[in-house]
Amino acid sequence: MRQTLLRLFGYIRFHRGHLLLAVLFMTTLAISNAVYAFLAGPALQFIFTGDIAGLIKRSDGSLARIWSILPHSALEFVQGLDQQQALAVFPVLIVCTALLKGISQAGQFHLMGVIAQRILLRLRTQLFDHLLHLPPSFYVHQTQGDL
Repeated sequence: MRQTLLRLFGYIRFHRGHLLLAVLFMTTLAISNAVYAFLAGPALQFIFTGDIAGLIKRSDGSLARIWSILPHSALEFVQGLDQQQALAVFPVLIVCTALLKGISQAGQFHLMGVIAQRILLRLRTQLFDHLLHLPPSFYVHQTQGDL
């Protein structure tokens, strides 16, 4: 089985560019899913309650992990927002994140489909070529269903 898998992985080498682009789309999709969840949860809580602490800090009072990844200026920007500004900023962020998520999902779905179809085409072509090059005696000794 291992040899079969290795042989099948050999077909992917012809599609490295598409595969790398699909992985980039998948990574973007994963990140946009996380951002979307962040925006839908604590950010909406901030809009409705006006409590900035739920957006920036965890329940134990420590700084949320997302703010250690982002630049310090992003934290300062969010701390400076009041409720009215948040009502203008967060819907735009949610729509932009949803668009990025949709584009990423469509891109990875399309590219993986293209890769799969091209690999299947190559396999079918090789099988057909192999069957065409078999000697006529092979077909004499085989029934139609055994091919």
